Amino acid sequence: MLLSGIVYFNPVNAGIFDSFRGPLTGIHPLQNDRFIFSTSAYFPATDTDVVFGGGDGSALEIDLEDRLGFDEQNILPMVQFTWRMTDQWRLSADYFRLSEEGQKVLLATIDTGDGTFLTGGAGVVSEMDLDILRVLFGYSFLREEQYELGAGLGAHVGQIDASVTGLAAISGGSPGCPLPGPCVAQTTADIDEWAPLPNIALFGNYAITDQWLLDGRIDWFAASFGDYKGNLWNVSASINWHPYEHVGFFFMYKFLQFDLKKDKEGLLDWKVDMDFHGPAFGVNVTF
Repeated sequence: MLLSGIVYFNPVNAGIFDSFRGPLTGIHPLQNDRFIFSTSAYFPATDTDVVFGGGDGSALEIDLEDRLGFDEQNILPMVQFTWRMTDQWRLSADYFRLSEEGQKVLLATIDTGDGTFLTGGAGVVSEMDLDILRVLFGYSFLREEQYELGAGLGAHVGQIDASVTGLAAISGGSPGCPLPGPCVAQTTADIDEWAPLPNIALFGNYAITDQWLLDGRIDWFAASFGDYKGNLWNVSASINWHPYEHVGFFFMYKFLQFDLKKDKEGLLDWKVDMDFHGPAFGVNVTF
């Protein structure tokens, strides 16, 4: 026959995909189930400093909570997904969003440094939307029935949209005011950017029983790339209780700190420095 010399190769029969099916190592559902979906409410204290570059070396630096009335305590929704492809390899992603706006009468004049002043006694409207998506591809180099320790490479992708609008007094003879005396006009400083922050990560867990498990992770990044420069720490620890086969609950404490700046033609374009720290309460669904 013409096909007599052809070797038929079946990857399923050859066992290529065996590691992607079958049981996983572990005594707890978060260790031995392949798919993990989590949703939670995060209650962080926040501290946000934003610097708007003027394009001429000047800068407007504002603490959004102290100066513009942003909330120092927030409630943020978070979602997370983990796919355990094999005993060692995993792919995970999580996402949260912060959306704030404030209206405040300035108690003192803010000097932008380029001859423009946000005047004291005037109303200022500010807004900020921040979306953070974290993706991780990880490998567990220690994997036993009760514990796991691994490392991975990933990225935090941030979308930042921030603006401050207020009544400005512009010095005479400066850009925006050709008159010899001061001018008064409404002005807006804004940021609308997204930036990826690649990071390395360590993660681990320990099952106390088949219902109780301790879990933690550390993400870190510090580098310059193109016009961007930044650093990031994302640290979390949680205790998980699974009274049901496929449903459980968790308490987590999470700390996230990052600062990111962008230069344009050698001058500061913008900079954001944010701290989040606080507890989260959530639900796991596994299968």
